[in-house]
Amino acid sequence: MIDTIATDSRTAVLGLGVTGMSCVRYLQSTGSDVSAFDSGFSEQAAIDFQQQFPEVPLYVGEFDGAALQQYRTLLVSPGISLDLPAIQQALASGAQLRSDIDLLIAQIEQPVIAITGSNGKTTVTTLVGLMAPRVSTLQFQIEFLKQTLNPWKVLWEMLRI
Repeated sequence: MIDTIATDSRTAVLGLGVTGMSCVRYLQSTGSDVSAFDSGFSEQAAIDFQQQFPEVPLYVGEFDGAALQQYRTLLVSPGISLDLPAIQQALASGAQLRSDIDLLIAQIEQPVIAITGSNGKTTVTTLVGLMAPRVSTLQFQIEFLKQTLNPWKVLWEMLRI
């Protein structure tokens, strides 16, 4: 299902900040039929976008539900509310919701450790970085995790390996 992003003939990228621009760049490189939407683009930003991506249609202004219904996939940038009526209208008509993470995961075959949240990402990233070289694979043994309820014990055991 995730693979449809790269081959789907109609993908709309909503939001053209850093994430949205990287998604447009990637999708265009795969030959996808991609269109770009942004509700707060300045006139100069639109000119710059069209110079960088001359084949990508750009729609600036409030998101239009009828226009978004024409796309099979909506790739919505972080910070854009999924509760917007235009997005809800497109989803109700059958559009699939995807993200930049979907694009990444579809391209890699190795195990991934995703660290998200509002607090503690730097600490957890540091701990994972210390643990990873000490294990033969990055996959935890499910049986080991089921047998312990203490995450600090799991951490200690991994650091001892």
